[in-house]
Amino acid sequence: SGGQKQRVALARALVQKPKLLLLDEPFAALDNTIRFKLHEYLKRVQERYDLTTILISHEVGEIIKLADKVVCLEQGRISKIGSPDTVFTNQNLSGKFKFPGVVVKVEREEIISVVSVRIHTQVVKVVVQHHEAEALALGDQVMVVSKAFNPILYKLEA
Repeated sequence: SGGQKQRVALARALVQKPKLLLLDEPFAALDNTIRFKLHEYLKRVQERYDLTTILISHEVGEIIKLADKVVCLEQGRISKIGSPDTVFTNQNLSGKFKFPGVVVKVEREEIISVVSVRIHTQVVKVVVQHHEAEALALGDQVMVVSKAFNPILYKLEA
């Protein structure tokens, strides 16, 4: 399978005990199930081996999940540098809207949960109740809706 080939390729690279791992669109040809499993695998490898990794990707969800620092390039020049939250979260979103998106991260806080949803090239954070977050999984298709300043998240049935 594609996932097996990617894991074997990563294992071959790690046998060399590199100080730097360069991955160019490593998850591009994989289905979502395999892709999310490999995200978890790579994250464990990065942490276990304290491995610096340069990940080239156009998938915002992958970047948010796997990166500590993001460098965005536009026309060959650096346009943004920062944490995934700083680079991808739109702080100025308000008013009336309705956007389809994909769940890229679910964080449980003390009182509430925060769901990060990729909408095109931006990531919007939506505050939800714990029971709402528990019904969501990475990769779920959702609709982010607002009639004022508090967005509401609706899971779209497949």
